[in-house]
Amino acid sequence: HEEACRVLLRWCAAAPHVLRGHIKENIAGRCNSAAEHLLTADELVWLGRWRNGPVGVAYMLSWLCAHTLGPLDGQAQAALQAEVSLYMNMSGGCERIQKTPIPSAYTRHTSRFLLIYVTLSPIMLWPSVGWATPVVAATIAFLLLGTENIGVQIEEPFRVLPLDAICTAIEANLKEVEAAHFGDAPGSAGLMPPLSRRTSLSRLSPTATPAPPTGTGVGLWDVVGL
Repeated sequence: HEEACRVLLRWCAAAPHVLRGHIKENIAGRCNSAAEHLLTADELVWLGRWRNGPVGVAYMLSWLCAHTLGPLDGQAQAALQAEVSLYMNMSGGCERIQKTPIPSAYTRHTSRFLLIYVTLSPIMLWPSVGWATPVVAATIAFLLLGTENIGVQIEEPFRVLPLDAICTAIEANLKEVEAAHFGDAPGSAGLMPPLSRRTSLSRLSPTATPAPPTGTGVGLWDVVGL
């Protein structure tokens, strides 16, 4: 089903953007805005009801695979659901990395030790290097403090990794898959909003409705106003 496949591709492209926003922003509502160029306003409203955006995306991907792609054999369906589960596992791994920093006592102790060492190093170096002490002490301080800074960045890798470029590359790859599969003209909008508004969730399966997010008492079509 072409429309179902296009919607599924849009949500696949939105998945890394939502995860990036969730890891970097970690604020309900703001993290989902990272995918606003791919999802419709109604879909963003529905996704915004989830406290954990990647969980909402995984739920939608699982539902789309199960209800909108037509009859699939058990092996194909299991393979698709396994990919959704992998996305969830990766999301959980990223959260654990972000929320499990190095103990503050270790960080403070390291900083204090380096401060004392760098301050006293000229006194220790003077008998050995004489007037070259300022240059040698500055070099040692630069190397040690640089090593500490690298350790701080490794502790929070999401601040230095090119997540925007990674997500953009994934989106571009999915656009190429869409164009190749459906024979779209090169340079067409593909996954961009014009297509999103033509292919809404209401046209896929009016009978099979995903359960609402936790804490709501309405179905997906009521949430998005379809």
